Amino acid sequence: MNDRILKWWRAHVGPPELLERWGVERQAGPVAFPKPGDDVVTVRLRGPIVSAGVQRWFEEDGDEAVSGASFAQEIAPAAEGNKPVLVLIDSPGGSVTEAARIRTEMIRARQNGVPTIDALVEGASWSAATVVMALCDEIAIEQLATVMIHQPRMLAYGTAATLRDFASSLDEITKASVRAYSRRIGEQKAAELLGKDRDIWLSASSAVDLGLCDVIFEAEDDAGDPPDPPDPDDGDDDSPPDPPPDPDAEPGTLSNDNHHRGMRPDTVVPALTIGIGS
Repeated sequence: MNDRILKWWRAHVGPPELLERWGVERQAGPVAFPKPGDDVVTVRLRGPIVSAGVQRWFEEDGDEAVSGASFAQEIAPAAEGNKPVLVLIDSPGGSVTEAARIRTEMIRARQNGVPTIDALVEGASWSAATVVMALCDEIAIEQLATVMIHQPRMLAYGTAATLRDFASSLDEITKASVRAYSRRIGEQKAAELLGKDRDIWLSASSAVDLGLCDVIFEAEDDAGDPPDPPDPDDGDDDSPPDPPPDPDAEPGTLSNDNHHRGMRPDTVVPALTIGIGS
């Protein structure tokens, strides 16, 4: 591939290594939705993250949900065949304990021979879903998908001493969340974001700029006409490169008024959810 086109690709689309891993042909323009083949094990992280018992309630109503147990079942074939994994994410978050179990299953899969665990954010990666996402190797995000991170919260009842204990527990979970995000964006930036004590909403481009995601994908049917790449016959491009994003700048966010705008009603986490859920 021409070096100038490859340079344009890296600047406007993403790392070719990710595309090659998923078997997607490199091209100058929007990337086709990845079509995992027989050599890739697809694992779904769709719907609220809940316990196995609560998951059955969702499924009885025809809704999607995910638990540590269901995730373990779906990722098991990858370890058996030493195959790469692609996690499809469309989740509003949920239980922090179940998210921790999912992360444990991912770590165990790597220890058992799974070479890579990549992710594609199809629609939403919010709250507890983001700590699972952060453990993946390469992360692609659909151009209209969103990422939301915030401090953990829980429902609590009891005496003043009991509530203080709950508050201390939330502080510890926040520290653990900082460590989870720091794998991708560094401890200082992760601590700054979670220290804001509000929901941080990120568009796909903002999530990539921040470092939580690696590349923006467009669904094949929505890609439209790709932009024209630079003409390799025009000679060297002497125009100055775009400046890198300011690491200290406030990340681009979406208004909280957009919290559920355009989202399916069934993606809202029930109020009874305990952990990093909204």
